[in-house]
Amino acid sequence: MILQEICMKGFYENVLEGSESMKVVRKEIDVLCWFDQQGYPNPVRFRLLDETGAHVIIKIDKVITREFEKLAGNKMFVFTCQCVIQKALRTVVIKYEMDNCRWILFKY
Repeated sequence: MILQEICMKGFYENVLEGSESMKVVRKEIDVLCWFDQQGYPNPVRFRLLDETGAHVIIKIDKVITREFEKLAGNKMFVFTCQCVIQKALRTVVIKYEMDNCRWILFKY
């Protein structure tokens, strides 16, 4: 039983982290989302600037986790999402700051 739990924990860690390690980028992004009846955001796709200054639109295939975080008094929703970026399946972490309605690409 314990061995099975360890194997499953390792499996989910690999799924969340992906095959490559994720870098912390903390870039402000534009997000298209919808809100449910309780007022929780659900991201659909986001747009960011690449190194050349061009806008890149990335569609979110699946929201893996949605967690609430309170860091230094800032209330945030933290989304771990699965996206296809440059024909590769990647996991990204985006945050939504509730007080000032900002979206941040946290890990890529």
